[in-house]
Amino acid sequence: MDKPPHYLKLWLWLLMKARWKDGDKLLRGQVLTTIAEMQEVGGFLRGNCRTRLSPDEVRSAYGYLIDSGAITKQKTTRGMIITITNYDLYQPPQSYETGLDIPISETVPNPAPDTAPDPTPEHGVTPDEAKGNSNQDAGGTPHRTPRRKRAGPRITDEEGKEGNNIVATTKTTSSDHRLFSAWWCYVFELLEGDKYVFEGGKDGRRVKEMLQNVSVKELVAKGCHYLIDSDRFPKGRPTIAGLNTGINKYPSTMNGKTDLFRTRGMLPPEGVMLEEWSPWEGRLKSVA
Repeated sequence: MDKPPHYLKLWLWLLMKARWKDGDKLLRGQVLTTIAEMQEVGGFLRGNCRTRLSPDEVRSAYGYLIDSGAITKQKTTRGMIITITNYDLYQPPQSYETGLDIPISETVPNPAPDTAPDPTPEHGVTPDEAKGNSNQDAGGTPHRTPRRKRAGPRITDEEGKEGNNIVATTKTTSSDHRLFSAWWCYVFELLEGDKYVFEGGKDGRRVKEMLQNVSVKELVAKGCHYLIDSDRFPKGRPTIAGLNTGINKYPSTMNGKTDLFRTRGMLPPEGVMLEEWSPWEGRLKSVA
């Protein structure tokens, strides 16, 4: 919010212009554009004259988006291909399924309270009158507007279809916490060659914090991408703290890498759910 207005304008334009499915030349979440096009898009009308952005203003905007991890850029002979890093998170395929009934709590995370705002004296209504009106219908019968209940996250597979054969839906935070922690320790030992040691209670709190924002399936997907991303820890090794810090930089689906992750032993065989795939049983004495 501290950046110039055209940063947000170009970011929203990229989100709207990006392909929603793979094509012949562009993949889902990609945009083919040029600096000249973004100069025009980011411009505005001042009276009857249109003001265009300068090339440097465009470069500073998409440069910031690159530095913040929102996009990546690839030069081509026709311009540049911009890839929205977390496009699958912003545009879940299930939102476009025919006849899908999406609970309002999924589209409006924090519904407005059902109480009327305090009226001001200039409107000619006193606070006591307003309070009485808000609790009565046209016939004077008191009533109360029921609150809308928040719905839990919808679990989908990497292609947007409900259900999956990687992670089953779990409802309790404690079971999600233990499932992910056991999976993390097992895969870490598999890739790194020795056991992962939880950092006191801090790692446990970090896992709990992440599971408050994403489902256990999404966290496993992010963990898979993080664990094979050596650029994130060139001088060290992967940690729960590192995953927590960069969690928004990794996709919440397998992103076409399911076979790769299965080959490395990070995911169960096809048709086996994670909670039923327990190669770590008997090997882990305790999980934070």
